[in-house]
Amino acid sequence: MNLKGIVTLALLVFVGVSVLVLVARNTDDSENSAAVSVSEQPLQPDFEANAVQEKVAVYYFHYNRRCATCNRIEEFARKAVENRFANEVNNGILVFKSMNVEEQGNQHFETDYSFAVQSLILVDGREGRVGEWKNLKNIWELVWKEQEYLDYVQTEIREFLERN
Repeated sequence: MNLKGIVTLALLVFVGVSVLVLVARNTDDSENSAAVSVSEQPLQPDFEANAVQEKVAVYYFHYNRRCATCNRIEEFARKAVENRFANEVNNGILVFKSMNVEEQGNQHFETDYSFAVQSLILVDGREGRVGEWKNLKNIWELVWKEQEYLDYVQTEIREFLERN
């Protein structure tokens, strides 16, 4: 087996194990819903401090240790926002934020948004509080198909923006 094959196999094993960990940690029924509403939950201090209130936020949550796949997920997410939603970003309607959940004060996001691996989460903060949110789980399946990844993320963001 050549080096490319070994690297590909290693990445596939990594993704597979990550998915198994995610499934094992999140077996409750609420995780399977398309979008979760927590509209009664006030904004977290981090949410306000990061000036995301009154906006829709596209959060890429990551950990200290990041592999090439994790970096690619963030790169494509940022590209999806910047290329398709430049007007919304410039007008303050949409914000992209990459956050390390292992940094002090960010650990609560894993529980708040029910994830256990690097995740792309859409959060509606337009009412001045955390409203509806959605975990874009298909990013892991599409990370090696750039255009499909971009289309998926852009479609989800557009639908999320159009809800209100």
